[in-house]
Amino acid sequence: MKSSLPEKWNRLNVHDHRNALSIGNKHTGYPTNLVIKKQSNSPYLFADWLPPEDIDNRKRTSKKRRSISWSTRTDEPKEAAKIAIHWCTEQQKKLLAIKDANSGKHCLSHYWDQYWRREVPIQEPKRGFKKWKREELRKWNASGYGLADQPFSSITLDEITKQHFRDYFDLLELQAKTRNNSNGSGTKAELKTLINKLFDIAADDYSGHKFPDFPEITKQYKQVAHLKKSQWEALLKTVNELSGGTAKNSLTPEEYFNLDFKFNRYNQRNWVDLHDALLLQWFFFFRSEDMGRLTSEWFEESDDEVTCNLQKTKGDREIHETTHYRPDAYKFWRRLNKRKPQGFLVAPHVSRQSENGVRDLLNHLLKYAIEASDIKFQGGQSWTTIRHTAFRLMLEDAPTLGKYPDITSFASNGHTSPDQLQKTYLKYIADKKLASKIRQNVPTSVYTLTKSVR
Repeated sequence: MKSSLPEKWNRLNVHDHRNALSIGNKHTGYPTNLVIKKQSNSPYLFADWLPPEDIDNRKRTSKKRRSISWSTRTDEPKEAAKIAIHWCTEQQKKLLAIKDANSGKHCLSHYWDQYWRREVPIQEPKRGFKKWKREELRKWNASGYGLADQPFSSITLDEITKQHFRDYFDLLELQAKTRNNSNGSGTKAELKTLINKLFDIAADDYSGHKFPDFPEITKQYKQVAHLKKSQWEALLKTVNELSGGTAKNSLTPEEYFNLDFKFNRYNQRNWVDLHDALLLQWFFFFRSEDMGRLTSEWFEESDDEVTCNLQKTKGDREIHETTHYRPDAYKFWRRLNKRKPQGFLVAPHVSRQSENGVRDLLNHLLKYAIEASDIKFQGGQSWTTIRHTAFRLMLEDAPTLGKYPDITSFASNGHTSPDQLQKTYLKYIADKKLASKIRQNVPTSVYTLTKSVR
């Protein structure tokens, strides 16, 4: 250890030069990385210290931590060193006090880990666990918009402000507009729910703290894709033709299983299955996920009426009966039940180990059949389109089902709500009827009556 100061210096480590600075062992407890330094813009010497990372709770805009500097108000090294030690020990006390005050407080990622460890064992035994796991991990890990990528996920929860959520929702909306020209209301609601679950876990660590409110989520509704009556009839006709006219025939189980069944998907038995699935959807308003679960044993018939008692429902909701509103459903059911008197009613040859096996097959065949029917319409060619078609055309054929009290029973029968029927179908049916009524009463314009001149 040197006994005198260097002739030329810009920075001096106080501990390393303690004898030369006349500090000796009189002062203890100060950090060994404390320095005094010269600055070109001041005649005074400055104390400079970088706090240990475990107590450095200063807010910063970059990942790199910077030291704390403070003027000693003297240009004399020995005096500056003593002042620096006193200043630095006070800074240590302040940071440690803040750390103690924040003990038990953590950032969002800490509570995500707790949520995940707690929730996985609960969800694992349930049907749909793989989908749940995939969706929850997406909310946290998705590149760009996942919670883990957000600035507020790495600060303590009492530092999160409403502005953080405003910025986050703006990001979600921008991505949604780029992706599908929507306002991202569904994604916003999902992530709000997850954040609230994490806040709920953190509540004991933040006793008395009020977490910030979220910006209002405005739900955006648009007309769903569905087939018109002529398109629906054309689709059924095409599928029957693809089956070689067999789909509408009365078959025994032996005749059904002996239908042409090649290794590719475009075979006779698959087209019969698609036809059966289309009519099951048409008459009973099932969800797309129900198609692979339906078994003959779930159905009962009496007095020309067929009832389905769904034994497995979406999200393990309450089981209730579903029946048909169209009278020709009974005739269809008799034909279907004859060839499939027991077991799965749709694509019984497809393994049920995968949740989406039957649905993927139906979606694939449906897309092919729609293109083969030369049907032109805006929207996706998925099984949800057929569910929307069943609801929309039923409400058009029987308008009283869209009014109270019938709408309540009809919605419950189809596993939806009156509010959803109103927003998804009835509003657009009313708009269409009004436009048609006005067209019949408004006179043709003079311009359109004028003979065109070439």
